[in-house]
Amino acid sequence: EVAAFYAEWSHFSTSKAFAWADMYNLAGAPNRQYRRKMEEENRKARRGARREYNDEVRELVAFVRKRDKRVAKYAAEEAERRAVRQAEEDARRAREKAERAARAAAYEEADWIRASEQQAAEEGESGSEEVEVEQFFCVACDKVFKSAKQLANHEKSKKHVEAVAALRAVLQGEEA
Repeated sequence: EVAAFYAEWSHFSTSKAFAWADMYNLAGAPNRQYRRKMEEENRKARRGARREYNDEVRELVAFVRKRDKRVAKYAAEEAERRAVRQAEEDARRAREKAERAARAAAYEEADWIRASEQQAAEEGESGSEEVEVEQFFCVACDKVFKSAKQLANHEKSKKHVEAVAALRAVLQGEEA
């Protein structure tokens, strides 16, 4: 209510004509050219008087608003709400960061990934002369990638982590 009041009045613009600010009486013009010049000067004078009046009203509104206790109270409440919101946001970010760190610390490379890396290392040592195009494949998600960077990025994704967890659960269920 208070904010709406000050929002309305701080953008005040009068609808008065300000005809009393005219500098010339158009009836006293000897010809059309003089009358047009007089009209232009009168328009400028009216515009200036209107601007001055609007500025006075806006300054008065600013003066009153600065001393209005309701506005100060509202500003303090808003600052408090903003601080609480910021604290909640910071706590949420810290919680998410801790969760990510815990997941990263608990992440264990699957046995099949280690086995495929060992197999690749052994194949590299065997000295085979075949030129093989290297494919980057994620068994858990059944996807092929064009580069190691894409695969590494994929392994960090939420979808991949969920697929690995599901695959791990299935494999543990088969072992039991």
